[in-house]
Amino acid sequence: MRTTLWLAAAFNAFASLMLAFPGTIGSFTGLPAEGPLIYRWLMVLFVALFGAAYAWMAMQPTLCRPLLTMAVVGKTGVFVVSIVCWQLGDIPLKALPPAVIDLIFAGAFVRLLRKDGQDRANA
Repeated sequence: MRTTLWLAAAFNAFASLMLAFPGTIGSFTGLPAEGPLIYRWLMVLFVALFGAAYAWMAMQPTLCRPLLTMAVVGKTGVFVVSIVCWQLGDIPLKALPPAVIDLIFAGAFVRLLRKDGQDRANA
């Protein structure tokens, strides 16, 4: 459980850097660097906050199910929005791998929720 959360925290930290510096660190994704800074900086803030939440959960003795459920929705949402934007021609295909990684984390979080639910039922 903790390893998955730590990996997600690290991934979000890297994603924050990719979003903050799309012309350098994030250049391999082909995401646009132009546009109002407020949108990019708010996105960086939200991605970094979720990453901090994953790190916080990794340090807790018990799983915070509502927060992890919200993470599943968020990570799945990133994938869905990315696919739609790619289909509309707004982002290139090479921008999709980070979204696929988010979907993998969403699946891992669902497994954590199920395991925690089973552990609670057996207790």
